[in-house]
Amino acid sequence: MWLVNLIQSDDHIHSGGQLKHDKSICMRCGACVSVCPFDVLELEYELMVGEGCSECGDCAAVCPVDAIRCYHEI
Repeated sequence: MWLVNLIQSDDHIHSGGQLKHDKSICMRCGACVSVCPFDVLELEYELMVGEGCSECGDCAAVCPVDAIRCYHEI
């Protein structure tokens, strides 16, 4: 089940933090999808994050243009 469309909403709040996606600089290269250890990202027409995202930050770390940011609540 896909929970959020990051390209339309630009951000999504999870229980532990927040993912932000800047669609204006995203190259749609798919690096974020390839590196996701939980296989919950999908990039077709839009970037989607599915149920089970732990906000590990791997997608943000691999993005060559820093289009994804992961913010954790303290």
